[in-house]
This record gives sequence, C-alpha cells and structure tokens, in this order.
Amino acid sequence: MAENIEVYTAALGGFLNALQRIAGGEPSFSVGYSNLSGGIDESLTKHILSWGKEFRYLGRSDMNSDDVTAFFREGVYSKLDLPKEVIQELEFQLLDYYGLISAGVDDNGPFQPLLSEPLYRVEVERNGSPYGAHFLVQIGKYGVITSISARSHNQCVQ
Repeated sequence: MAENIEVYTAALGGFLNALQRIAGGEPSFSVGYSNLSGGIDESLTKHILSWGKEFRYLGRSDMNSDDVTAFFREGVYSKLDLPKEVIQELEFQLLDYYGLISAGVDDNGPFQPLLSEPLYRVEVERNGSPYGAHFLVQIGKYGVITSISARSHNQCVQ
C-alpha cells in the first residue's frame, strides 16, 4: 500500500503545483506523508526534521473541515481572480484528491477524509521563527501533511 500513497500524494502535489502557478507562484505548496505507526507527534518530528536541520515541529491542534476550507481560501483562493464557480470546482477537486489518497491506501477507506478523518493544524518553526501553515489529515496509518508557505522547502516523502 505504501506505493499507492506515494502515487496519489504525488498527484495531489501536482494539483497543488497547478494552483501555485495560477496564483502567480506564491504561495508555495508542498505535500508529503508520514507513517504514523510510531505516534503522530513522533512521526511529525521526524518528518519535519527531514526538511532540514533548521526546521522544528512545535506541536499540533485539532482542526475541522471548515478550518481546512479556510486554510485554502485564505492561502490561495483569495489570491485568484477567478469566478466563484471556478473556485468552488477547485474546492471539489481538492476534496477528490484527498479521497483518492484514502482509496489508494484502503479500498474501503472513506472517500472524503477531510470531512471524516482526524485533522490537525501543525505548528512549525524555521530558525526559531514561525514557518508557513500546515495541516495533517490522518488516513489509515498515514498522515498526509499539506503546507503553504512563502518559500518552498524540500518536503521529503517518508
């Protein structure tokens, strides 16, 4: 199953890169995943450290699907000069990408994990300063981490 999450996470990354281009190159998006079998906090610490030694995981807090919608509306959709209907279609497409990841991990998994699975806001610092906006959706034994930042970082897939 790990190979499926790699493929579908990469597909989501492609969608997010297209959004980045539509938005004029900023903000920068990245997506990766981590196996959560060692615990969420431990896995996030390791995953974020893989971005570089200047990054540090600070903690997480619960989110809901409305928070994720706001995450994208404030982070990218507000920067796009597109009709409301197109923005709504982008929102539906985004839900579908996370659904594909879920179905790729588990054929019987929920198709709308952003609406039904645990979601967390992830706090990260870079060189001692807050860095970007990040969230994790738990899909089976994996956490899919999505980031929006002013600058790109090398988000390693684990």
